[in-house]
Amino acid sequence: MMKKVILLCMCLALASCSRYYKNYNITGVELRHIVIADSLALGKDYYLLKFNINLCNPEIRFFSGGGIEPGLDGIYNNMEDLEIYDKTGRNITDLFKGWCMNNSGIITDGVNPFEVFSSPSISSFIESINSHDYQTRGTKVESYRIFYVNVNSSNKFVAKKIQFKNRIENVVEDTNVIYKVRW
Repeated sequence: MMKKVILLCMCLALASCSRYYKNYNITGVELRHIVIADSLALGKDYYLLKFNINLCNPEIRFFSGGGIEPGLDGIYNNMEDLEIYDKTGRNITDLFKGWCMNNSGIITDGVNPFEVFSSPSISSFIESINSHDYQTRGTKVESYRIFYVNVNSSNKFVAKKIQFKNRIENVVEDTNVIYKVRW
């Protein structure tokens, strides 16, 4: 009888084990040039920034409940700078503005709604990733971030390339769909 109780306890303990990933690494980046319903009237070009991640540093946890979000310890290695260039090769990263870190909302293309966050600038977003701020822990770092560039007739800067980890990617032109944002 004692063997059965011990065997049952061991089976319950093993069944309650789960793999938990403590950190994440950023493996890629995507920047989309979009149109928001009021962007033409406001004189702003809008962009959505999204990171692709891989979870890392797994550990076995007992009785973790399964509801704990992975990556809550933040990024594994500090992130290097992210640079955005226009068609002439000029670095326009500093022109990208956003709103405060506490802003979040829903953006939709009329079919698919998804969560969007904001950061005051690209550099402040990178700082928040490296310091493990609330909006950049766990899988929230994979959510889109919305930024804008002020434009007028004398300065029309359009992002064409984004450099991250010594790789250069093209900016996705998604200007044929009009998005709507609800804060």
